[in-house]
Amino acid sequence: MLPAHPNEISDGFSWLSVRGRTIIREIIEGRLPQWPKGPHESQVDCWAHCLQRIPTLLIASTGWGKTAAFFGPILVLQHLLSNPKPGIPKLPSKPVALIVTPLVELGKAHAREIGDIGLGSVAVCAETLTRFSQDGRDLFREIRQCQWPIVLLSPERLTSKEVDVVLRDEYFRSNLILFGIDEAHVLVPWGKEFRKAYHQISSLLKRLPSHTTLVAVTATLSAGNDYVSLCNELNLKPGRFNCIRLPSERPNLRTIYRDLTHTLSGYHFPDIEWVFKRGVKCILYCQTIDLGFRVAMYGWSLYPDGASRLQNVRLWSSITSDLYNSKTLELFRDREDTTVIVATIAFGMGMNLRNVIQSINLGLPSSFPALVQQNGRAGRDLALAASGITYIEPSIMAAVDDVLETNKTRKKAAATLAKSQKRIDDLDPPLKDSLFAHRRRSCLVVVHNVALGNSGPKSRLTCVEAGRPNPCSSCEGLINATQPASTPMPPSNTLSTSPQPTDPRARKPRILTAPLPPPLTKNFQDNARVWLGDFAVRRWLLKDDNRARTLPQSAIWQGISIDHVISQLHLLRSRESLDIYLANWDFIDTDGDALFALVDTLNKTFDKHSASAKAIKVKKAAATRTKNKGDDSFCHASVCSNIGFLQR
Repeated sequence: MLPAHPNEISDGFSWLSVRGRTIIREIIEGRLPQWPKGPHESQVDCWAHCLQRIPTLLIASTGWGKTAAFFGPILVLQHLLSNPKPGIPKLPSKPVALIVTPLVELGKAHAREIGDIGLGSVAVCAETLTRFSQDGRDLFREIRQCQWPIVLLSPERLTSKEVDVVLRDEYFRSNLILFGIDEAHVLVPWGKEFRKAYHQISSLLKRLPSHTTLVAVTATLSAGNDYVSLCNELNLKPGRFNCIRLPSERPNLRTIYRDLTHTLSGYHFPDIEWVFKRGVKCILYCQTIDLGFRVAMYGWSLYPDGASRLQNVRLWSSITSDLYNSKTLELFRDREDTTVIVATIAFGMGMNLRNVIQSINLGLPSSFPALVQQNGRAGRDLALAASGITYIEPSIMAAVDDVLETNKTRKKAAATLAKSQKRIDDLDPPLKDSLFAHRRRSCLVVVHNVALGNSGPKSRLTCVEAGRPNPCSSCEGLINATQPASTPMPPSNTLSTSPQPTDPRARKPRILTAPLPPPLTKNFQDNARVWLGDFAVRRWLLKDDNRARTLPQSAIWQGISIDHVISQLHLLRSRESLDIYLANWDFIDTDGDALFALVDTLNKTFDKHSASAKAIKVKKAAATRTKNKGDDSFCHASVCSNIGFLQR
């Protein structure tokens, strides 16, 4: 798949010439009247290089219309087959594009989008194959016969035996003009970690006909190592391919980082309570399906009882059915009260909803591209002011503080510092830089522009200096009060609609002057965890309400966590101390006495074990001192004897 010299296309004609580009523009404007302003110049440039058989790497922001990079050349060639122009070389009889997408849902979404412009497209997946089989049709035979101009499939499907037969078919090969890779930024990291089929793509490229052009597109390929790694994987040599890197900064999208004030292990998420009460269209990203379900449960609990709240907050993950997902998209587009989709990464790639106002990462994403990709779901309609918000776990920000030495009020053990340093070093560099900028209150947009290779006269200026209408969270306090930002900031701390508690247990505990009991040993912590797990099961079975019927027994620690109980257990020496240290526990009134009874028993057992271990230690120390004393007497006598011998 080496790029062809322009003269190899046709003597005297080049798609890169003014005439070639004009033909492309005229055809697209005629075929796509729904584009009133016509194609972007960068789109025409992409299509021209593809038709000229020059491999192209397109890096453009979400909302640019990267899917058009795949179907544009097909539209142009189809039109020329029906309306030939002089000087243009012989065209394939049925031009075809083969596109690799990382997610099945993304492939189906692209197939629907391309189908809407009147171009035949099919996403090859289990659902499609089953439907064709039920209709008595052979999908792979139809693909070999080039009945589908656009074919979308996963990298795993690409390496299947059925597709191997397709790629060996001479008729299909003669018509295959484009091989596309969507979301190309995941090719290298996913190929190393859990999608080994991605590593086969580089080998497969060598099997494709010389007239087949590679087109790889992405929105979030960081400049530097990520760019070099992808080029190496795809064998893109300097001077032998076309790279179109467009600025990805979006003026209508505000970048916001916030510190979480709670962990993500429970069923209570007060930092995002405002999301469900504000009533704006929002995608809320969670790292795991489990976290997504717990967040959705929390969201449902904030709405009035009834089935309608299940429409207010919807789930989206790999285990929600296609029918449910389609209904979710329909409700989110058309129903005013469906305002939140709690999603996993599956929704972060290419899902095109133009009415998303807030895109929220609950917890730091695994990589900088994932953060940008997910936040980029908001504000696809450039006329809408939107926000991309990332909530960062306390443990991560604590590690950042350790590394930056911002917490100088207490000395840190070397092991703790080393652990924090490793945790931060394990992050990809742009993500680490953005966390440092957040803590130092440096402009986040500048950090993002540097990481993404965005150029321009204002790309390295802060939001204040550049006059951005939607400043980032680091610059928000520097904006003149007379020039308010277009979109409001989320609360920087917990939103509470109830008055502050006056319960005595909520008061700040008095300072203890007596020595504190020693922390639990590792073995005893493990033992306590077993007993607390048993406690959770028994107490949860005694409850008879909606939460107990729908949530697992671990939900009894709502407001705190079992790890918190274990870390504080050695301090819980009275019912009052339990009220103080576990004040945020939702079930402290109903289950506090029972928990203290267990904790008291565990502490007494631990104290007895500690006293016994201490006595044994003291006894051994005394024995050691006695032995050492005897050895010293023997040595003294021996030395004296030797000295006497020498004197004689």
